[in-house]
Amino acid sequence: MNNFTRAFLTILTGIVLVSCGQSSTRTKASEMSSSNILAVSSSSSLSLTGSFSSSSSSPTFNYGTLIDTRDGQAYKTVVIGSQTWMAQNLNFKPTTTPDSSWCYRDSTSYCATYGRLYDHQTALAACPTGWHLPDTTEWNSLEATVGGSSTAGTALMSATGWYLIGGNNTYGFSALPGGYSDGTMFFLANEEGHWWTTATSTYDNSAYYRSMIFNTAYVNQDADFQKLGLSVRCVKNKFESISSSSLVVKISSSSSTILSSSSFDPYNLNISYGILTDFRDGQTYMTVAIGSQTWMAQNLAYLPSVNDSTDSSSTVAKYYVFGYDGTNVSAAQATINDQTYGVIYNYPAALTACPANWHLPDTTEWNDLETDVGGANSAGLALMSATGWVSGGMRGNNISGFSALPGGNYYGTSFRNAGTHSAWWMATADTSSYVYFRNLYYNYAGVFHSFAYPVYGYSVRCLKN
Repeated sequence: MNNFTRAFLTILTGIVLVSCGQSSTRTKASEMSSSNILAVSSSSSLSLTGSFSSSSSSPTFNYGTLIDTRDGQAYKTVVIGSQTWMAQNLNFKPTTTPDSSWCYRDSTSYCATYGRLYDHQTALAACPTGWHLPDTTEWNSLEATVGGSSTAGTALMSATGWYLIGGNNTYGFSALPGGYSDGTMFFLANEEGHWWTTATSTYDNSAYYRSMIFNTAYVNQDADFQKLGLSVRCVKNKFESISSSSLVVKISSSSSTILSSSSFDPYNLNISYGILTDFRDGQTYMTVAIGSQTWMAQNLAYLPSVNDSTDSSSTVAKYYVFGYDGTNVSAAQATINDQTYGVIYNYPAALTACPANWHLPDTTEWNDLETDVGGANSAGLALMSATGWVSGGMRGNNISGFSALPGGNYYGTSFRNAGTHSAWWMATADTSSYVYFRNLYYNYAGVFHSFAYPVYGYSVRCLKN
């Protein structure tokens, strides 16, 4: 690119940024046209300015190392305040959803520098075991630690690898400008960085992200289509210790409904629970009336067969127990994860999993549940068990008796997020490719509404007919 062209683009970029204002760091996909974006297609001649190496982020920081056992890649990690962050963008390539993440301009050299770009659904499951996609609260904490959002960009951006001017990388976060993708074209690498958060918006099926721009001091929050490809930075989980000897979840058919006073008892002792016996296997479950509905107060644990984590399908029913890799049903049912969290089902299995006279709820029935306990923005607290979740987050009050526990998920090849997430399938499909689910997160008071590929695995809560 010659000097005249670069100077022209610099002026044009400034015009775009000024016209957009701080509230929107980039042109949204819904607004894109050839006249209002600086587009870089796969045929563009854009080249990187500056360079990035292991020394560019600063040798004075005490970096740790994370080895992603899925592919053997190593990442620097850095402690900032009370949080431990990856100091590089994630570069894991999912195998079950190959069309949902990209290397910028389809170039592995860009991935080696900037990491991969992921759609939001894939980003939610992309982080290695023990790490997770941060929510907006965790980003807020990071920004507060480094001086506030108005100057956090300067503190978090790498000093090199950005067009014209980067940051001072005061804390070793080493943010690099990976640009973004709409799935076909690629935009603004080495000028802008965008990182997904877990938070979703009810407007236009969008999700929130954080952004940084070259020669700009602030970190911005905005929302856009979940199908866009943005970068991922993972943050380390903060687990509390849970003793397996203190678990009280399932009850046998001969048990009383009087609940234990154990230090890890997921139920609300002030709620009157019923009992459901599943005559297919003899298992019994607590039930609870909430508004006009009667729900299971435990995740379903029906397990006609069990699959290991390498056995996935979008069309054939598959059954998993978190962390168990084998095909022996008795062995899977003997694990503490089965006894605590129940079974994880892919979507075809979930559709027919509930016992007679009970069913997989649809989105309307979940909406009714959330309304009965205060609305989607605060329903998470009312539905979450007060115990059993990771430390450092919110504590549910379980006033509903729903007693949600963080059973984690299955993402086509591996298990994720036990201790931090609860997620349940809906009976409602979005398209032929996606199905709705509801999700609770340890550090968020509301209920996330999102959609997923049917190959994924989530828990099931059955609703009485």
